[in-house]
Amino acid sequence: MKILLIEDDTIQVVSLKLKIKRLGFDDILVATNGIEALDIIKSHAIDLVFCDLRMPEMDGVSFLTQLAEINAEMGVVILSAADESVLQLIYNMCSLCNFKFVEVIKKPYKQEDLDNVFEQLALVDEQEAEVVQQEELTADELAAGFEYGLFTNHYQPQFHFQTGQMVGVEALVRFEHPLHGVIGPHRFLDAIERLNLGQDLFYVVLKNAVAAISSMDTDLQLSVNITKSNLESNICEAVFEVCEMYDFPLHKLTLEMIEHDVYNARSPLWLTSHVYACMA
Repeated sequence: MKILLIEDDTIQVVSLKLKIKRLGFDDILVATNGIEALDIIKSHAIDLVFCDLRMPEMDGVSFLTQLAEINAEMGVVILSAADESVLQLIYNMCSLCNFKFVEVIKKPYKQEDLDNVFEQLALVDEQEAEVVQQEELTADELAAGFEYGLFTNHYQPQFHFQTGQMVGVEALVRFEHPLHGVIGPHRFLDAIERLNLGQDLFYVVLKNAVAAISSMDTDLQLSVNITKSNLESNICEAVFEVCEMYDFPLHKLTLEMIEHDVYNARSPLWLTSHVYACMA
């Protein structure tokens, strides 16, 4: 594992480096600011970044924002003595950027804090290895999913960047398998596209999401994902039908037009299109 430490305080970076080496990790690079860090990342395959928030030339927040645009496939550990509310806001931002792993350590930290980071990262690696080995759902299983209501939504919160307040949710589809439990979209979206079931899945996700949010006394916005294949069908008719069915205001619904592999919230690249564009 190749690790990058971004810290401008010499004493702190030496201390952190020694603590990490005690855990058996020796491949460690160091940068004193975000600009240096980005240069290193362009020339090295970094697996895990430890990032201080207050740094000269480019601060931690600016660095993390740029990092998400060029490579979100690494783990991120945020180091700071900032207020808990600030740390929570930064954590939320990084989570929405879909880094492989996100953790916050408040300064001053202990060896136990680092132990926990690497234990959690090991679990993430194990889960990803299991995902690779999992087989795609069959056509019969997908048919049963539509017939028996096995497609369900999980909801990812969306936060206001400045206030940290939750302002909406994004509906992420899952498959409740009777034998294997909850299955992510990586095991069925490709098959859905091949079998031309994209419109059916969109309708199910939309209906379940609108029904759920409508049953709550809340002003939360709702985001639902669409794929390119959905645009080839008349999704406007489905949107109007479902929103009217549950008396759900159109202005509270956002359709995110993205590549279908982003149903699992792992890609930072997305384009948002409000549903009222259907009226154009």
